[in-house]
Amino acid sequence: MQKQQTNIVDTPDLLRTLLKSLVQHEILSIDTEFHSENRYYPSLMLLQIGDMNGNVWLIDPLSVQVEPLGKILKHKTLLLHGGREDIKLLYHHLGLKPKRVFDVQIAAGLLGLSYPQRLSKIVEHFLDIKINKDGALTDWSHRPLTSEQVEYAANDVRILPLLFQKISAQLTELNREAWAWEASMEMVVQALRPKDAGREWFSWPIAKSLDLPAQRVLTQLLIWREGEALDRNKPPNYILPRRTAISLARSRPQSINELRNNRKVHRGLIKKHGKHLIEHIKTSEHSTDTYLFPTEEQHIKTKLIRAWGLLIAYEHSIDRNLLISKDLAQQIITKGITACHGWRASILNSRLSLFISGQEGIFINPKPSGSGELLPLSSTEKTDTKRSAETSS
Repeated sequence: MQKQQTNIVDTPDLLRTLLKSLVQHEILSIDTEFHSENRYYPSLMLLQIGDMNGNVWLIDPLSVQVEPLGKILKHKTLLLHGGREDIKLLYHHLGLKPKRVFDVQIAAGLLGLSYPQRLSKIVEHFLDIKINKDGALTDWSHRPLTSEQVEYAANDVRILPLLFQKISAQLTELNREAWAWEASMEMVVQALRPKDAGREWFSWPIAKSLDLPAQRVLTQLLIWREGEALDRNKPPNYILPRRTAISLARSRPQSINELRNNRKVHRGLIKKHGKHLIEHIKTSEHSTDTYLFPTEEQHIKTKLIRAWGLLIAYEHSIDRNLLISKDLAQQIITKGITACHGWRASILNSRLSLFISGQEGIFINPKPSGSGELLPLSSTEKTDTKRSAETSS
């Protein structure tokens, strides 16, 4: 058996050799190491590529231009683990929009593991191998890389083909392999979708207490903040802290003097962006936008849909978060079964129609142990249960 090789690519000549070598491979495993502290776009510190035979290339983006790899990789099948951030990073640095992706984290969720799950747990479950993940927070900007860093980085992509083969076989037995490919590409689309900064506040605990004028101001401030963060490559919260944005949305100052009277607004922020903040606050007051923040009733319905989804996920041995996310549950509230597409529709839609129409429900089935379980209940079963209860009384 040919010995598996780990190759460090840190010169233009080595990169050209790698580009020629990758042409012959149909499937490649991918991973990245990056630093995201105090940045909008994480800085790529290392790009790992592996083939199906366990050979690995560690490409050093601090020494070579990695953009040419994007043209090669877009035609390949890529294996990843928890690839959302990797996809964003590869698009930003390589211009890569992959056409075919298999994410082992998603695939494991379709076989009953909790989602998202760490790579070490997935490897231990499917391959009965324990891998060391202690190097995740090491300084990847350090050169030369230590032997421990090289081993850590290489092992992450070297293990992915083994996982792919094992997981694919189990998915095929259950007729779910197509689900994994589809769900993985959904992840790619979501990763590359522009951020809706204006609605970021929807998930904040304070959101329920904001009146419509405050919502309009906060939306405008967050959109402005996102643009500044992107232009300056700084985290949005560095540009305008959340609590400051909320305070401005509530108080809605109309002048620099009023802005200075707010002790939650840093003087440096006023000096640098005070005029822009006042302009956006005034502009938002003339907005006619109405924000459809979920009502309390919609929150309850969302929780109910997710509780029902938990039952269906349990029946199919699929992680609930993968099958029916909070976002999907909210879409179901407004769109009904048309919110479900592809592999999810094949699992959910027939039962979902019954549930939404009231022909199927959920009840607690007490057990002698005192615990209970949630069970779907058809309309016929509800009638029989009611009659049984009336008879026993």
